[in-house]
Amino acid sequence: MLGVPPDYERHVPVWRTWLGVADVGSGGLLELAAIASAGQTLPGLDTFTEDDQRSWEAFAARVSDPKSSWNWRMRDSRREAALGLATRCDAAELYESLRLGDPLIATRESFSGTVVSGIVTAVSARTLIEVTLEHLACRLRHDAAVEGFAGYPRNVPAANGRGPWLHGRVSGTRVTTDERLVVTITDVVVRPGPAHVGQRVTLRPRSVDPRQQRSGRQELHRRYAARRSWLSGGSAPAPRRRDVPLDVVVAAAK
Repeated sequence: MLGVPPDYERHVPVWRTWLGVADVGSGGLLELAAIASAGQTLPGLDTFTEDDQRSWEAFAARVSDPKSSWNWRMRDSRREAALGLATRCDAAELYESLRLGDPLIATRESFSGTVVSGIVTAVSARTLIEVTLEHLACRLRHDAAVEGFAGYPRNVPAANGRGPWLHGRVSGTRVTTDERLVVTITDVVVRPGPAHVGQRVTLRPRSVDPRQQRSGRQELHRRYAARRSWLSGGSAPAPRRRDVPLDVVVAAAK
């Protein structure tokens, strides 16, 4: 919002003024909640609901099982702690990915470089394109998986659409003599149709797939549940010394 320092967005009176809520009591808080929850929710939040429901059902089943010796006063096992940490990390990563589907958030992140926009200035063999960006700020690192769509950040496609127009991987960046940042994308897959020089595209980190996250947590659970696994209770592997390249030693000493 314009007109106030960014820190003021944390204060309820500021939001009450912006949203036109005159009641300063509990009724005003309920009115603020109704305004904030009105409209369509962020696409993808159903995944969090499913995970919470599954977690609650597993907890309720364990508590109600008369044969279970589980005690809530006891600390989590290594497997429970690891899976809980992985679940929280996955939730944070998925939420940050979902936020980029909001046109306002995408536009804001275009100033920090998480989302970038520019013009396709080169196409080679249909699997490599170069995009000349409007700004030098870019947080898309080498070998990062990215996706893109035609237009500006505010033109982000709907979640129920046909998906991103472009998929690829960042293979390099360079700054031209006229101080323009050029991002090279390889392994490009464009559907439908190829990319053309002169097209405006917006690039962002590839969206997180909740199904892959869930599969990764299942694999982590399997590894911790395996017998004789040092992850779940066995002894850690003994450290072994080996020769290290000199450049690695120098880098570690800095």
